[in-house]
Amino acid sequence: MIFRNISFAAALVLPFAPALAQDQSATPAEQASPATEPAASQTAPAEGATAAAADTIVLAQPADVKVGAVVNDQDGQNVGTIETVEADGAVIATGKVKGKVPLSSFGKKGETLVVGISKSDFEAAVAQSTPSATQ
Repeated sequence: MIFRNISFAAALVLPFAPALAQDQSATPAEQASPATEPAASQTAPAEGATAAAADTIVLAQPADVKVGAVVNDQDGQNVGTIETVEADGAVIATGKVKGKVPLSSFGKKGETLVVGISKSDFEAAVAQSTPSATQ
């Protein structure tokens, strides 16, 4: 198995960064809605809101990135499993390669970790990166 320290964090984060930005800002309709709605409608989630929340990708916290956690791409396809976690990143093992990814590159969709790259692209990026001393 090949282990490489990869340095393509932007490729992992940028594909879902717009989704993160959209989740944090209100739409013009939400900004313009009057505050005179009944209290029940302000506290009750909209129909389908729970399903929408499960499909939303948010930035994962370092505590979310744990050994043994499954990592998927944005489409829900498996990329690999977290093998080790350190302060500067986590190693994702795909079965063919292992690559270290910065903790800031992980998103979370529901309870699942997400990266902005497919398994095949991740494996190709690891294969093209500079070998580490542990290869």
